[in-house]
Amino acid sequence: MLLEGVVIERYGQVVKVRTNKGEALLRFRKKAPVEGEHVRLVDKPSNSNFFVAEMLVDSKGPLPSLKKLDPFLQTIGKFRDAFEAHFCVAIADSICERLQKGELSKNFYLTFAEYYKTGEVNTRMIDFGLWLFTVGYPYEFKSLPDENNEPLHIMIDRKYKKFEINFFKNGVYYTFNGAISTQGLTLKVKPVTNLDFDLLERLRQNLLRRFSAVFVKVGEIDELFA
Repeated sequence: MLLEGVVIERYGQVVKVRTNKGEALLRFRKKAPVEGEHVRLVDKPSNSNFFVAEMLVDSKGPLPSLKKLDPFLQTIGKFRDAFEAHFCVAIADSICERLQKGELSKNFYLTFAEYYKTGEVNTRMIDFGLWLFTVGYPYEFKSLPDENNEPLHIMIDRKYKKFEINFFKNGVYYTFNGAISTQGLTLKVKPVTNLDFDLLERLRQNLLRRFSAVFVKVGEIDELFA
């Protein structure tokens, strides 16, 4: 069994399910369960009375409202993880506040989705990234092209002093997260087999363009990259 819980919110074909581990977003085909209904997500249904759904986000904590997530889901398709879901809603709210608008246009979400999926591959996307940096404060989102055709995402939340960096390499999804302080940035890396330190060094070089010091913590080991 992949997931089990109760539907607590529905918006079109997307539902939010509360599980014993947190919350999850599922996109259903044809028919979808209603609020209050119990659902169970499995690889192989045991009978003919089942829903067909795609997992969009699996979170250990509460997720934003579906109304705010829906414009992103309509254009991006799905988020890489829960941090991105929260971050994208936060940056959209910040832009609305800065521009004094009740909501953003469909064109914004279409352009954001292109930036999200391709990265800064041309002048138009570079200009959009600069615009996001200018109007999205205290949230910074950078989507940088990568050789794997899946851009590297850098999300910095200066309001709550935290960040996430995620990317794909050889089909494997990697996430780094940590905290920002007056001393610099602390990057938390879970200990994994065959950790690519060359990749970590390239990441460090990129981060040093924005921060004076980058601290790296691998498991319980603290190390300062000077």
